[in-house]
Amino acid sequence: MKDIILSRRRKARIHIFLQLSLLIWIVWIVNVWSFHDTVRSDWSRGQHMKVTASDLALLDALPRHVEVLLPIDLQPDASGRVRWQVLFQAMRWIGELNRSAPDAVSPPVQVDVNREAERWEILRAARGLEADAVNKVHLFCGDRRLALELEDLAIIRYASPLEPEQVARIVVNRVREAIEAGLRQVVSDETTEIRISQGSGEPPLGASRGPNMARMVQDLEHRGARVAGQDLMSTAMIDSDADLLVVVAGGVGRFEPLGSSARRELERFMEAGGGVVILLPAMGECGLEEMLAGAGISVLPGLAAQVTAVPNLSIRPSFSVVGERLDPFHPITAPMTHSKFAARLTPSRVLEVVQPATALLSTGPSAWLERELSTARRDLHEIPGPQVLAACTEVGAGRLVVIGNWSTVLSAGWLGDSRRFFIACCDWAAGRDLLPAGAGREPISFRIELDQRLRRSFFWTSIFVLPGCSLAGGLIVSWARRRDR
Repeated sequence: MKDIILSRRRKARIHIFLQLSLLIWIVWIVNVWSFHDTVRSDWSRGQHMKVTASDLALLDALPRHVEVLLPIDLQPDASGRVRWQVLFQAMRWIGELNRSAPDAVSPPVQVDVNREAERWEILRAARGLEADAVNKVHLFCGDRRLALELEDLAIIRYASPLEPEQVARIVVNRVREAIEAGLRQVVSDETTEIRISQGSGEPPLGASRGPNMARMVQDLEHRGARVAGQDLMSTAMIDSDADLLVVVAGGVGRFEPLGSSARRELERFMEAGGGVVILLPAMGECGLEEMLAGAGISVLPGLAAQVTAVPNLSIRPSFSVVGERLDPFHPITAPMTHSKFAARLTPSRVLEVVQPATALLSTGPSAWLERELSTARRDLHEIPGPQVLAACTEVGAGRLVVIGNWSTVLSAGWLGDSRRFFIACCDWAAGRDLLPAGAGREPISFRIELDQRLRRSFFWTSIFVLPGCSLAGGLIVSWARRRDR
């Protein structure tokens, strides 16, 4: 009899422990899935949806009201679901900010472009948006507007020719910081004046049938900048109100190197505090090599070559190199060192950097400097090693950034890490916050993200079904015990 009592006590202790664990799990599930509509607290890992004191301080400091529009047009595949997860989290975070400070941020307006085509056309016409301005977080403050791309909100890895079975996933989630930096940018009255070189064979700024820089111009304008062309060949003068000059030393046809008058004007512009970003041509000279060498950045003859996976081709030596090594301390690259970085440049010049200049971006150890431009083939005397692809320095009161590839600004290549790196260079050179996600990165979010219909379903499931299952299990155990007596 005593053994039976001890055995039942041991079973009772185990059952009590299991039931308490189940109860704690149910409470956690209820909070994670339904807190957005009921319990106003966030118990998820890292508390990614908790409005902190610094968030409230930012909202209180906003001088004007910000409105938010989120048009959605995604494919119902694996990558589309990952994109939707990022956009949905952005919408939820803006909703949290709105509940904390209704006078600072309006509730996000979500529009399904396919199902609500008429409504989307009305909103698009009222806001002056383009037809392809979808899958972006649009922030409006008076006459100012800013669009946050998916690349600003998160880093997503998709399937590639080398990994066709790779499942799309979020590598880095920076929704909170991107939205908060976007709020700071869109309410600012300061407008960055950017000038892009024209007149020497550069691609046009507007959309055209051939290569152009329309997507880059549109991206910079959405971030509050005013972009215009600057003819350095005929006038050799830079607008007095310009904050940043981008010299695109490349084009569809022959690029005409800049003369000594343009070089002196660039030196004067940087001495006065202006910023300059120079994109080097694949072959030939840009006319500014002497000025760059004086600043500690020398352009070596030849191109960077590397054994890498060429898109749609096999793994072989080519002039398509991948910049993956970043300076961990410079303001341009420090926020990007927390995750894997891969900016493909095709092709790219190689730079030699001496102090006080800083090497920003370099290749991996398998690259080399190829002086024979007919083919990429490493000879025995060509020792592989990291090759510098981008560098920067301060010249007088201004700042100078040199990038070994000019085709990054073309609309066809305006994406991914190369796009983020170029915008970060513009950010530092101009001295303004042009990159909404430039302040750092958040860790990966493990939070369960559901749409409204599934969240409502899980809410009722967690409130009634799960506790009901626990209650039914307890009743069955109690009935089984009584039957054994």
